[in-house]
Amino acid sequence: MAFANVDKREFLKMVSLARWIELPPDMLIFKKDQRISDAVILLSGEIDAVLEGKVIWVYRPGQLIGNVSAYSGLVSPVDVVTRGRTRLAMWDMEQMAEFAASRPELRAQLLHIMSTDLAAKLHETFINR
Repeated sequence: MAFANVDKREFLKMVSLARWIELPPDMLIFKKDQRISDAVILLSGEIDAVLEGKVIWVYRPGQLIGNVSAYSGLVSPVDVVTRGRTRLAMWDMEQMAEFAASRPELRAQLLHIMSTDLAAKLHETFINR
């Protein structure tokens, strides 16, 4: 998956920092204009990105949610809502920044993962639709 190139020991340390969450359908994860402080990976289920009452993106398992906004300290441009029963792994970005501060290789790998994920989403949005 996304973390395939991360050293296994570093990955296990990162996993230990995650919060593992199960959510019911129609649960608001991020509200539009809310500052995103967590990086999230969808483990199972589907999640909608909703703008002005319209679903503009559907997240699938393995995709990162709010990654660039969380890393940059930006607000969510959309409401992010569970479509059905959903499992997530969530990392507090401040805690992750502290963890990665003394690990420049890991920090570079995480930035690469985020940029690759963003590029894939842009490609799917503008090329495949």
